[in-house]
Amino acid sequence: MDPHDPAPVQSDGAHASATARRAHLILCDDHRLLIAGLVKLLESRHTVVGTAFSGLELLALLQNTPANCVLLDLGLPDRAGMSLLPDIRRLQPRVKVLIVTMHVSRYMADGCLQMGADGFVPKDAGADELL
Repeated sequence: MDPHDPAPVQSDGAHASATARRAHLILCDDHRLLIAGLVKLLESRHTVVGTAFSGLELLALLQNTPANCVLLDLGLPDRAGMSLLPDIRRLQPRVKVLIVTMHVSRYMADGCLQMGADGFVPKDAGADELL
């Protein structure tokens, strides 16, 4: 196993084996309070390996921080989250990208999935849906 590649996690959130490491997450949102809340929510099941508050911070982080999943907001101050998807794929082709956004529309969700996102969760969803 490549030491820079986090252990895989099954689609139901369970670890692939009893010895598998926890999923490594990167959180990207321009709202610091939201990031703090997500860290608290997710840290019991996953390892948050980095946080970014802009698209440029995220891309810099992805260059040296292996992750299983990126939770990505669409409304960032420097670049739209959707425009980051090709760059994320270039830097870490196997990372899962979950869009977490207040922009709730079927059009937006479909567009994100077509651009390479693996999932789409509105910010008004419950914690169980995100987990």
